[in-house]
Amino acid sequence: MKKLLLLSSALLVLTASAASAQVNLSWNNCLGVGAAAMNQNYACDGSGAIHKAVMSWKEPIGMPELTAIQAVIDIQTSSPILPDFWRRGGLECAEGNVDYPVSLAGIGTGATGSCINVWAGAGVGGGYDYQSGFGGPGRARLRLAFSREAPVATVYGNGYLGGVINMLTAKDIDTGFGQCLGCQVPGCLVLNTIELYQTAGAPPVDIYAMTTPDVRNWITWQGGDPSCVGATPTQNRTWGSVKSLYR
Repeated sequence: MKKLLLLSSALLVLTASAASAQVNLSWNNCLGVGAAAMNQNYACDGSGAIHKAVMSWKEPIGMPELTAIQAVIDIQTSSPILPDFWRRGGLECAEGNVDYPVSLAGIGTGATGSCINVWAGAGVGGGYDYQSGFGGPGRARLRLAFSREAPVATVYGNGYLGGVINMLTAKDIDTGFGQCLGCQVPGCLVLNTIELYQTAGAPPVDIYAMTTPDVRNWITWQGGDPSCVGATPTQNRTWGSVKSLYR
């Protein structure tokens, strides 16, 4: 599992703005761009298909020195017990079936447009933590962090690419290495939070937490489970508390 790339000490602030703003989640591309889709159907045929979950946001305030984001995605299926196919944490059946961060090539609209790639032009890094059973036996939580080595300005009202999570499908059938059952079970992923981080002391705030959808903050798998659109809301955390997850 990839480890979280720790940010510079300039970002180790003690408090975060709890205001709401606008987040989007889609398969394949930023919502409204190219082949972006709400639902992903998969034959569970051992083809090794990669399904890209794409986070984006509409800038609520404008940040002159954006340096990083962190995000929380909740996963729930129609099964009361989380299927092995979605148990993707350490030492679980589908360990390694999350790939993040990954290349942003072909995602978003480049330097302009409705989903600007704010990560271009600098070194980037990040990591994730996957916790099965978070919020109940039928759920999982995916925590993500992504940073760039140099600050960049964002503009109020513009749309930005948050990142791409590759949801992999190894062991969806048994090819001699075991099988993680449950690929066919409907489910959904809910983007509960994107937090924007910038250099400490830069106006207007160090951290801005976005928790409401712009258009749609959820996507479905195999047709989806309607009850999971309201998955457990995230709790706002300081960056220091999230860092502790990776020690």
